[in-house]
Amino acid sequence: MRRQFLGLLGLALLPAAVQAQTRAVKPDSIDIHHIGPFTGPLASANTEAVNGAEIYFNQLNAKGGVGGRKINLIKLDDKQDAKESERLFKELIDQGSVLSLFMPRTTPSIYAMMPLAEAAKIPFFGAQTGGIQITEPVKRYVMTLRASYQDEVIYLIRQLHSTGTRKFGFLAATDAFGKDVMAGVDKAMQELGIKPVSVQPVDQRTPVVTEAVAQMLPTKPEAIVLIATVKGAADFVALYRKQGGFAQFATLSNNGSDAFVKALGENKRGVIITQAVPSPFRKTRQVARDYLAAVQSAKAAPSFSHFYGYLCAVTLTEALRRTGRDITPEKLTQAIENLGRYDLGGYEISFGPNRRKGSNFVEASIISSDGTFMN
Repeated sequence: MRRQFLGLLGLALLPAAVQAQTRAVKPDSIDIHHIGPFTGPLASANTEAVNGAEIYFNQLNAKGGVGGRKINLIKLDDKQDAKESERLFKELIDQGSVLSLFMPRTTPSIYAMMPLAEAAKIPFFGAQTGGIQITEPVKRYVMTLRASYQDEVIYLIRQLHSTGTRKFGFLAATDAFGKDVMAGVDKAMQELGIKPVSVQPVDQRTPVVTEAVAQMLPTKPEAIVLIATVKGAADFVALYRKQGGFAQFATLSNNGSDAFVKALGENKRGVIITQAVPSPFRKTRQVARDYLAAVQSAKAAPSFSHFYGYLCAVTLTEALRRTGRDITPEKLTQAIENLGRYDLGGYEISFGPNRRKGSNFVEASIISSDGTFMN
């Protein structure tokens, strides 16, 4: 009982200790931490998105940073393991060295870390995934810039249904991500009065799809929605095509990266991907023009995933500017919340006391034969 009491006492004291820390904020720099997979199946996709943020921060730092302080983006590899994510984040909190957790990746890891962020009162900003629990119910310290996966899959099914598609198949991840998206699938199916012809599971960490393809083929779906990450989704498309299957393939923004296009190889043409940010390739928005100029200067490759990282960096930087010199986790949280309706340059986001999802934007793109995205 004494040990349990001391443990609870430690948790109770944690928020105050974190708020008093200044180790992440130095006279000439500000440390921002990212925890995500840099090894494993999602390493390339995560790296791509984080690099989008780094391009903006590097450009910012070359101009003097924020109020004379340069932004240091510190990247920690959780090896796509939720337990490792939790351990790394708790270690940062215990050391009093974290101002904000930036662009965390994978739904299981995010769900494991959110309670720590809330308990320690650390702003948890720019989640790369669209798990419904990130913003529902509202959590004070958890804020994202994107629509949910359920928003995406409901939009996708409605769009396909409007073009005459009635027979849907689903490759569904067995983790928190897959279960969340399938809840959105159920909502859309009930709304339209139809049922899937096949739902096949896939393990995200060891994505073997042989049995899923064998079970899906005889049902002859008109469209197959790939609720999986890069390797599982791309392997499924390749094997399904190889075995003579014909269907329209579609997936969500978690695969809106160059890594996914490359993994698809010769099977890339015609695959539909929902996107949670506007096209970075259209120059109709000022923020897209700024982004493309930054990408060209850095000799990098533009993509939707990369653009999301850039937008997150732009937004966090504006919040840091508004926080002033005396930056604490609580003041940064308030600054993000007080952004209200904010125009990033032709693309508007919105935050507030009861709004922690900066945007509900969803649209569909399709991969062309040369690997570019068309809208």
